[in-house]
Amino acid sequence: FNIKIKRGNTQAVFLLMNTLGIAITHYTEYINSFNEDRDTSFSRLEQMLGMLLLGYAHYNDEIRQEAFAVLSNIFDTYILSLKEKQAIFDIIGKKILVLLAKCEVSNPLFMNNATSLNRIYRFISEYIHKYGNLELSHPNKIAFFPGTFDPFSLSNKEAAVQIRNMGYEVYLAIDEFSWFKSTQPHLQRQKIVSMSIADERNIYIFPEDIPINIDNPMDMEKLRNIFNNKDITVVIGSNVLVQASCYQSKATGHSIHHFPHIILKRPYLDDEESKNAYDNTLAKLTGPVEELELSEEFRNIRSSLIRKSIDENRDISNLVDPLVQKYIYEQGMYLREPQFKALLKNHAIAVKHYRAANKQLLEALTEALFDNRKEYYQTLHSLVKNKNAEILVLYNTDDEYKILGFSIFHGINSGSFYTEFKNHYVSEHIRQHSIGRMIVIDGIFTEKNAPDSSEQIILSETLALTLSQDYTYAVYKSVFVHENNNKIYDILELQGFEEILRDGTNAIYDVDMSKPCVLNLDVLSFIKEPFRSNDKVIQAVKDARMKLQNALVSLFPGNLVLSFEREALYHSLIEKVCKANNVPEKPLYPRHLGPNMCVPFGQILKEDIVPNTLTKALHTEKIYYPDASDFFIGPYPQYLSLENQIKVLRSFNRPIILLDDILHKGYRIKALSPILNKEELRVEKIIVGILSSKGKELMDTQGHQIDAAYYIPNLKNWFTEAMLYPFIGGDSIIQASAPVKNLLPSVNLIFPYASPFFIKGASLDSLMTLSKVCIENAMSILRVLENQYQLFHGRSLTLNYLGEVLVSLRYPDKGQDVHHNYNDKASAFLSSDLDHLSRMRHIVSPDKNEL
Repeated sequence: FNIKIKRGNTQAVFLLMNTLGIAITHYTEYINSFNEDRDTSFSRLEQMLGMLLLGYAHYNDEIRQEAFAVLSNIFDTYILSLKEKQAIFDIIGKKILVLLAKCEVSNPLFMNNATSLNRIYRFISEYIHKYGNLELSHPNKIAFFPGTFDPFSLSNKEAAVQIRNMGYEVYLAIDEFSWFKSTQPHLQRQKIVSMSIADERNIYIFPEDIPINIDNPMDMEKLRNIFNNKDITVVIGSNVLVQASCYQSKATGHSIHHFPHIILKRPYLDDEESKNAYDNTLAKLTGPVEELELSEEFRNIRSSLIRKSIDENRDISNLVDPLVQKYIYEQGMYLREPQFKALLKNHAIAVKHYRAANKQLLEALTEALFDNRKEYYQTLHSLVKNKNAEILVLYNTDDEYKILGFSIFHGINSGSFYTEFKNHYVSEHIRQHSIGRMIVIDGIFTEKNAPDSSEQIILSETLALTLSQDYTYAVYKSVFVHENNNKIYDILELQGFEEILRDGTNAIYDVDMSKPCVLNLDVLSFIKEPFRSNDKVIQAVKDARMKLQNALVSLFPGNLVLSFEREALYHSLIEKVCKANNVPEKPLYPRHLGPNMCVPFGQILKEDIVPNTLTKALHTEKIYYPDASDFFIGPYPQYLSLENQIKVLRSFNRPIILLDDILHKGYRIKALSPILNKEELRVEKIIVGILSSKGKELMDTQGHQIDAAYYIPNLKNWFTEAMLYPFIGGDSIIQASAPVKNLLPSVNLIFPYASPFFIKGASLDSLMTLSKVCIENAMSILRVLENQYQLFHGRSLTLNYLGEVLVSLRYPDKGQDVHHNYNDKASAFLSSDLDHLSRMRHIVSPDKNEL
């Protein structure tokens, strides 16, 4: 029965649970009919009740509902006496309460359980009326067993059962403090633990809203107070005893050193150095210590072995509970997931700005890029001397600061247009179109072996710098008229520059920078390795990127669209975080952490670690209502509530540095600030990739210290590349049912999924074109991924396996009762969506047959 409940289909499980309910109701007759000792009979009763609890902990809501109905029927029958019911309630009462607490009031299942709850309530009322208080028996000894449990294995369960059998009430604390591990969302791990221990008496999950950091003496004091100063024994693995910083630090009043311990002997301490470290740490413990060694069957189960087996689609029922195996495979969990977060290495580039270039710099630039030709040096020297030109240089930091390229630029006033350009048409055009301060870019030059993205980076850095200096109009005119600048011109056009005049291979371009748009080029960070580094995938992303930039430029012709490579953004953010935390940018060995904790609270750096900095993400999400009329900031699906996540941060007992990719309207920080203040969590600094004047004003009013990689004062719109692509990115949308295959119902703010209402002032024609390009780009990238996946794994990349390729699993929501076929490819769904978009073409022009 136990195996069938864990592995059977819904109908079979229903029958089994109802059979168990009848058997339990008549169990007294069985005991009276056979000569069996009390312990054997009681053990069987516990097992049968445990199987019903297993049904109530099931991930299938229908099975949960049926299991609860069967359990409540036991308390509603007239066959059992009140005393017999009390004996059953003593076994399962606390388990029911714990499992019931996980059912949200907003969930329809809660209301469906109302009748069952009423039956249990009537039993309690009758018992109290007849016999007085309804007391539940429980052990006096408490075992506190923390761990990431990612996933909760049979080894973890066996340890908990053995400790329970030693007379303890065991509390499993699902750890959120192992900040260097890349764990599954907390609520998913909690579900796995709940299913694993549902049928075991006196083993519970420690409450998620009371985070206990064993490295924080104040939390350990809180733990004592929670259990009214009972003896609390900490359960810890021998490897944790050696590695965890709390055991290496000095003992204080309520530190973990003074607690009794049960040490789970792991087979990882084979060498002499590890054994010595273990013995030395053991000697620091002042409380009683008991060592527990599991049998070899359980001792060698490791998380890495489970993950490897899942990647290879192997049976893991000898590693985790069979019901957990079923849940993991149905949800598509742990597919190609790294066990640890990536330690960020600073990008091998550096950008330096020179307001007044000296002779040595000009000579170095001429030597690196122009083979020491004298006329180049003289031209650059003349610009610096006569026009106060500034220079921005791109370096390769991995190659002794080799020069990869540079830009040179200078400001001019309205009375110097003809003197500058020597052309009446150009000067008149600029006079008619220019707004505010004007910058002239005299050229962008790169070394012949520089990376392809070098020109884009130099241009973006130059424009961002001049925007922060309040320039609102830019003109590009190369000082070297005989050079072929076609590549630069192509890049300029992708940023919104428009041609004013062309003379052979040379041209003059201009752009309005008064209200720029920003594009974060981040789609590769949403793709898992090895596909992220695959040449064909990279090329598909590059091709799609150019189409997207052209579509964005068409929204507001002549307006600047500033594109930022994610790697360049990372470089600046790492530099600023490390500086704020007083640590170097290169990792230190042995590890030494700065005093502050880095807390990414948006999309950026969620699964990464900043060098020499404790990095713990706040998992937030923009969640839309079903009609996409409005949204709110909440926790990312399957993660703890924002309040509980911030309680976890508070338990680290460190000031925090908040980190995000952009701060403009400040929706996320507005949602977080009241909770941060309530928990008295000190925000040392807020660092963002892109900061607008509106965002800066918001932080000034709140009294926060703010720093940014780029300051863009009058930001018009910002676009995140991945968020525009269905299946790759998007914002969550509320749905009553739980995600299937970890695919989140999402909305992309493009047609036909929703109206792109955040883009004000663009023509409907350009919005339709943007929507079409986004769907086509997503299709082209997914098709390349599907082809490469087929080559690697010999099977189709359907929705079932999308988690092996993409970091964030999403699908465009079509409504509550519209379901996807998980055996189809994502690109096939997008092809259908493209057809739906074409049906809307007549709202642009009645005579237009195609977009």
